[in-house]
Amino acid sequence: MKLVRFLMKLNNETVTIELKNGSVVHGTITGVDMQMNTHLKTVKMTARNREPTSLDSLSIRGNNIRYFVLPDALPLDTLKMMREVEAAAGVGIAGEAGGVEEEDGVEAGDSDLCSLCTGFLPPTIRQLLSPSNAELCSPVRVNGWVKSVRRQKNVAFAVISDGSSERGLQAVFTDPSLTRQLTSGTSVRLDGILAQSPGRGQDRELRVDTVEVLGKSDQTTYPIQKQALPVEYLRDHCHLRARTDGIASMLRLRHRASRSLHNFFEARDFCFVHTPIVTSNDCEGAGETFRIASPNIHQQQTPSTSPDADEFFGKPAYLTVSSQLHLEAMAAAMSRVYTLSPCFRAERSQTNRHLSEFWMLEAEWAFTETVDDVCQIVEAALKHVLEEAGDLSPQSAEYNEQVPKLLESAKLTERWARITYDEAISELAKFHASTRKFVFEPAWGRALQSEHERWIAEKLVGGPTFVINYPASLKPFYMRLNDDSRTVACFDLLVPHLGELVGGSLREEREEHLREAFNRHGMNQAEYDWYLDLRKYGSAPHGGFGLGFERLISWMGGIDNLSLADDVLEERRPDSAIDSDGGESVAEEDNDESTRPSAIPVSMAMWDFGHCDPRRCSGRKLLHLGLIEELKIGQRFRGIVVTPRGSQLVSPSDREIVLQHGIAVVECSWARIDEIPFRRLASPHERILPYLVAANPVNYGKPWKLNCAEAIAAAFYIVGLHAFADSLLSNFSWGLSFWNINK
Repeated sequence: MKLVRFLMKLNNETVTIELKNGSVVHGTITGVDMQMNTHLKTVKMTARNREPTSLDSLSIRGNNIRYFVLPDALPLDTLKMMREVEAAAGVGIAGEAGGVEEEDGVEAGDSDLCSLCTGFLPPTIRQLLSPSNAELCSPVRVNGWVKSVRRQKNVAFAVISDGSSERGLQAVFTDPSLTRQLTSGTSVRLDGILAQSPGRGQDRELRVDTVEVLGKSDQTTYPIQKQALPVEYLRDHCHLRARTDGIASMLRLRHRASRSLHNFFEARDFCFVHTPIVTSNDCEGAGETFRIASPNIHQQQTPSTSPDADEFFGKPAYLTVSSQLHLEAMAAAMSRVYTLSPCFRAERSQTNRHLSEFWMLEAEWAFTETVDDVCQIVEAALKHVLEEAGDLSPQSAEYNEQVPKLLESAKLTERWARITYDEAISELAKFHASTRKFVFEPAWGRALQSEHERWIAEKLVGGPTFVINYPASLKPFYMRLNDDSRTVACFDLLVPHLGELVGGSLREEREEHLREAFNRHGMNQAEYDWYLDLRKYGSAPHGGFGLGFERLISWMGGIDNLSLADDVLEERRPDSAIDSDGGESVAEEDNDESTRPSAIPVSMAMWDFGHCDPRRCSGRKLLHLGLIEELKIGQRFRGIVVTPRGSQLVSPSDREIVLQHGIAVVECSWARIDEIPFRRLASPHERILPYLVAANPVNYGKPWKLNCAEAIAAAFYIVGLHAFADSLLSNFSWGLSFWNINK
């Protein structure tokens, strides 16, 4: 007779089950269903407090207790299992696909918990730190990377991280010699006792008995020595930046936000679908697509005069700019569909609102007839995610500080505001007429710029705002024309501190109106015959939206500078790739705003002494973008000249001088400042460089060591031209960081 006793902990309840040749002798637990199949000799335990899609279950199979099964979906943070083998029994562990059966006559001996766990994933640090997931004073094994090491005479400490938690696990070494090979970045396996920690800021610690170094890290060359590193520096080491606390936190936030959105759509019976990445259509009709090229391996063998003879697919093909058209086709059969997939835009923009590659959550559904119906779904989806912000957020001090502000500005208990484009333009025009604070003058028929969007969400409304019914000339061809024949049934959702977050519309379901839209936009209808077929065969009213996922993460993370969310993506920008040097762009698509740098109606100039690396020279970049002119040495400038050798402070009284004559700066190396002939840089309005802290990657964190862009922006801000300052710095990924560290 063979007897196996299992001691389990499930949802903080314990149960003892004794099996004799597969028969259950005893086993009860509050809140858990237990089912036994006498034919299969199986007992199944299921926790009743979980949804059917994520049941906790454990099956113990008979047949001489040869093996039992732990389903892959079983959350180990709710189950702690220990066993005693009181008589020799062959035991193994496997996933649902099958057990590790042993041959007849081969029996396993005694085994402890660690050897028992070899068939499934061991607990993570997040699971170990949770009070409900592991017992104190129990032996555990921890795998991870060393974040830091502190050594004292009789004890040493190390913080170990495996990426599962925003907090690392503190490891305590009563024998400091165990840490001799431990350096930042080293991968280790530690065995010890999980115990209550007497220190502040942590409940548990690992008291280490043995250390195994799995992979060493050379401290003389390891780039991630500090946690507080500038974005530009991390872009030079993008393959390692997930090891920083900030990037790791954002990765976890992306995961949890996407999971929350999937749950939202699942609960409303939407079908998650996969749409093509390679397509022959331009969804937006803007021509900003990446064309796919391949080596012409057939042309020599099969000469042809056809212009598409060398195309791999027989005609031009592109990386998709949006999944919307394909989603519409699926919605015409499945009613409700959505996807979360990558999109690509060939926009040569260096602003913080554009990416060449980004992720979009897009949804389409049939039988919806008003813009407000679509807005309600968007509002409900975002509130669903934000209501879980306490669970979704990484527990870093920076993020915790932002979450209350986010929830307050999100107005979760109120219906989000709706205003028309006409009303928005009217309010913008009134404000601009009285203040002249906008760089771009608002007018009907013009796109809303970033400064307009943020003013509406932050000042006019003070919360998320749907702007509806834009002019048809500003929007893509597929949006439904309103009865006034001037506007289309669409919306943009604007949120504080970010601007546009979501765009959506009713889709034009009327074939004749769609054909007219093709003509208005100068499009080739033949390329969209399949799209017109959707209107010929059972067309129905329908609508949908697109949500830029990087923008959502930036908003949820309370990040003014979108570069952190962008870095999580390991971005593609016009002059960058995953393993290249950094660039400037940090957000995703924006159909309404020009991809060229915004012109500032003030003269800007510089004297360039050629000291700096052109690739990192802010003055050279501004010159390349056409935002600044280069002066000859000795050439006089009538505006204010900002230099380290100026005699007066920049002040608000300089505003009129700046508006009339502009700002000039000196482009040179701080290490060679004594070589500059400041007497030859003539101006009647010399001003000393503002005493602010630099955010540029060359002199990050250093007081007064501003570069050209920072110096000009600081002067703009001091004289009251805030919009000009923001517009100038939007061309640099670190631009908003300059304001953040100088508040």
